[in-house]
Amino acid sequence: MIRFITRFSPNLAHALFLVALGTGVQADTSRPNILIMVADDLGWNDVGFHGSSIATPSLDRLAQQGVEMTRLYTNPICTPTRAALMTGRDPVEMGFAHSVIPPWSNVGIPLDEHFMSETFRDNGYQTGIIGKWHLGHHNRAQAPNARGFDFFYGNLTSGPDYYSHQSRVGGLDWQRNGISIEEEGYNTELIATAAQQFLTNRDPDRPFLLYIPWNAPHTPMQAPARLIAKYVGELNPQRIIFSAMTEAMDTALGEILQTLEAQEIADNTIVLFFSDNGGMPVVGGRNTPLRGGKGQTFDGGIRVPAIIRWPAKLAGAQQNDQVMNVYDLFPTLAAAAGIAPGSKKTLDGVNLLPSIIENKRVSHKPMFFAADTLTPEAVRYGVIQWPWKLVREEHLSADAGSKIWEFLFNLEQDPQEQHDLGGDQVEILVELNQLLADWKDRAPQHELRFNNFPHPGWAPPTDWNNALIDTPGIDVSFSKDKRLSQSLKLRLRDKLVKWLDDSGT
Repeated sequence: MIRFITRFSPNLAHALFLVALGTGVQADTSRPNILIMVADDLGWNDVGFHGSSIATPSLDRLAQQGVEMTRLYTNPICTPTRAALMTGRDPVEMGFAHSVIPPWSNVGIPLDEHFMSETFRDNGYQTGIIGKWHLGHHNRAQAPNARGFDFFYGNLTSGPDYYSHQSRVGGLDWQRNGISIEEEGYNTELIATAAQQFLTNRDPDRPFLLYIPWNAPHTPMQAPARLIAKYVGELNPQRIIFSAMTEAMDTALGEILQTLEAQEIADNTIVLFFSDNGGMPVVGGRNTPLRGGKGQTFDGGIRVPAIIRWPAKLAGAQQNDQVMNVYDLFPTLAAAAGIAPGSKKTLDGVNLLPSIIENKRVSHKPMFFAADTLTPEAVRYGVIQWPWKLVREEHLSADAGSKIWEFLFNLEQDPQEQHDLGGDQVEILVELNQLLADWKDRAPQHELRFNNFPHPGWAPPTDWNNALIDTPGIDVSFSKDKRLSQSLKLRLRDKLVKWLDDSGT
């Protein structure tokens, strides 16, 4: 049962424009449809085609029919990966390289950033997002319907209850096109149903871009009882529910792919699947044989399972070891559709479609990674200038002072990052540290640590959709000339912590 509980509706003028656009115009069936599906916290060893014990037959079949991209790198945490996917730019340029957007934050991806959805919509594509947004939830201008998506069904923040659809901090976070809804059902299954309805109700004479950012298998750890029972016997109790959540997502994903087959559009539909970051072992995710996990810059946190399928252009059952970053996906998909990305800003991503089609490796610019969440008193960094990789961890506290750990790996020879070569390759270590220092100086780092906890007196809204402010033109973000340096922020934080400890507060 669905109950609508607010007054908002989609922009009528835009809807009428879309109807007019599809009227009296020759059918456009030559350009590919695009279906992007992003798992949340799915680890390298959480899929069957990497040897997992979790049943993922739909993903295994997709890998067999498509090309496994074995060296796709994301960010170690959620929001930066999604920002890079949507913009084709390094999230450091937007101030979101280190952390996620927490529920109590009023910041979002700056409104002058051009989204992939805007490019495809402006070029005649039907656009939809079904699932998790997590790119801004304070201003209605930050929401999906204002950022190039004709259709939105899902949640604005992260980690909602899979059954009640309440935010992890409270308040309903479930809507369709700006209309809040109370709805019964399991999150993953509802997303699949909505995706099938989108495909059924679309205009068959126009291509579509459908983005499905699953909540699964992110916390809270909830799954249908029938699937949990299947995995009882796992030594790790968390792994039981994690496995059930992952299988539920795989089943839902398979139903969507079957809809493509039933509509006879699978051949010219690009299906892209990957995880937003590595798995989180504490809740059951596994990244073996890679080192580390979510929130870390070892490969277990940033190298993710990834598949692309396009039967019309790509032979199946292939592996492609091209080094690529999530920000390369926007220009690559735009090239596949024969359109320009359309952003007025310089993209960090490049078109890697020729490399994927021809299965040839090309050089890639240095890539940078960062995270300051999940681990108290630590900021983690990574730099890859293939085949070399720097992992740097900065642990700072008022009591212990600063401690810095550095590792240098040759990923071509040591993909499991077991052999630190920093002592033998000092020049390379110095070079990568300089690249990191230059990268840190490129843009604001406003979210470092200060945003990890709500300010005193903050309380969640009862309805996240209704809490969006409607004032147009407000862009709560941070400019490069109004930033605190990372070191200053950490010093200020530590002074505050020490003062609280000394005062007994």
